[in-house]
Amino acid sequence: MKILLVDDEPVHLRLMEATIRHWGYEVTTATDGQAAWEILQRDGAPSLVVTDWAMPGLDGFELTRRIRDDDALASTPVLIVTVRAATVTSDSRPDQANEYLVKPWNPRELRSAITRLTEAA
Repeated sequence: MKILLVDDEPVHLRLMEATIRHWGYEVTTATDGQAAWEILQRDGAPSLVVTDWAMPGLDGFELTRRIRDDDALASTPVLIVTVRAATVTSDSRPDQANEYLVKPWNPRELRSAITRLTEAA
């Protein structure tokens, strides 16, 4: 399974990429939402998106909204990773993503979320 990782922080991106590759997944990365959107428009696009929420330009929430509004991508599972813990636990969180994970993420929680989303896909 191909997973698209999106984060504007290179250290976070590389750490998560190495972790997920270690679990045997194929990983593609993008450093912003616009680059991620362009990757998703290609043939053979990743079938799961793990994205940071807060990024300049096209953020993770807007990227997720675009995914949901696109007929070809609407069923693509999205995991949003965020430092906004209060938003994730409140009733006001965006409901577009399938799952949310709070930074700093725990590898066990990340793996569980990815497993749930890949099994549901």
